[in-house]
Amino acid sequence: MCVGIGFLTPQYIAYQEYCGVTDIVNPRIWCSNTLPSIYAFVQAFYWNNGPFKYWTVSNIPLFLLAMPMMVILGISGNEVLRDSHFQQIPVTPRKDVDPPVNGIRQGHKVQIVRNLALSQLLLTVYTLISGHVQIITRISSSSPVYLWYMAASVGRGKGPTVTMVGRFMIIYAGIQSGLFSSFLPPA
Repeated sequence: MCVGIGFLTPQYIAYQEYCGVTDIVNPRIWCSNTLPSIYAFVQAFYWNNGPFKYWTVSNIPLFLLAMPMMVILGISGNEVLRDSHFQQIPVTPRKDVDPPVNGIRQGHKVQIVRNLALSQLLLTVYTLISGHVQIITRISSSSPVYLWYMAASVGRGKGPTVTMVGRFMIIYAGIQSGLFSSFLPPA
């Protein structure tokens, strides 16, 4: 409910400011939409967001920067949705889990992991199609599934490739911090 209020209140204020006044000669296009949204308008008009609008030749380097994380997110989300063995691996050892988590039945844990994997895949596909693709490295931090998948893969001894990917992620986190603080892509 708080998220809804936090989203709708600025929409309402913007609508009153830019569309509610009757003496505006040329109101913005978004004022006449069925569901007027200043957020959607700004995203499309100023930042060129929308399906495949970011797919230009000049953005190829940004796609290359984002591709390792996109691949990791895609593979891990897919594997977790399909692999029933992964869903039964405890994320933390039993002795490290607080008592409230022990009350969650195994079936619910599996469903929670599946929901997280599905939301990770949807976020990845949406970003690839409609977003500024370089932000995937930042917004991936909201998806724990790929971290669990990488940890489980390293723990099962999946080979040097998985270890190299893990090292890459750790090194790239430092590089990304430096790039972000300098206002460089992927910012």
